[in-house]
Amino acid sequence: MNEPKITWYAKLSSDVEFNQTNEIYAGTYTSDNEIKVNIQMWNNRWGTVDVNSLTNFLINIYFDYIEDNSLFDYCSVVLNNSDILNIKKSGSVGVLEFPQTITLSGTKNDGTEENNPNHYISLDFTFKTSNNTKLKENDLKSIFFEIVPL
Repeated sequence: MNEPKITWYAKLSSDVEFNQTNEIYAGTYTSDNEIKVNIQMWNNRWGTVDVNSLTNFLINIYFDYIEDNSLFDYCSVVLNNSDILNIKKSGSVGVLEFPQTITLSGTKNDGTEENNPNHYISLDFTFKTSNNTKLKENDLKSIFFEIVPL
């Protein structure tokens, strides 16, 4: 059988629909403006043949520059609109800790969220500081999400 076929979809809170993408510009940080990105990670979306399920994996997140790692303190990720994930710092990487093992089905499907909840996970990423936090505003940062098989 074929390997899992992973695709990423994202939308900002101002967007109506998710768009397939590997990159998104999430906006400009100011102390009054949180940054929020809704992400879906699919296996075999709209697949016409079965592929292997994706199981036994972690998701690492990391910044482009190591000196930005202190910004993990202002990041949060919610899994499937319910579980706030712990971001376990390991060196320059944050590891998202899932509450249980996740398996993304690889069976062929019609690609709709309603009919295929076992083919994807949603991750709601938020960057927000408290009002008294002093950060340089409008300083461009890049954060990456990476699937790591166990």
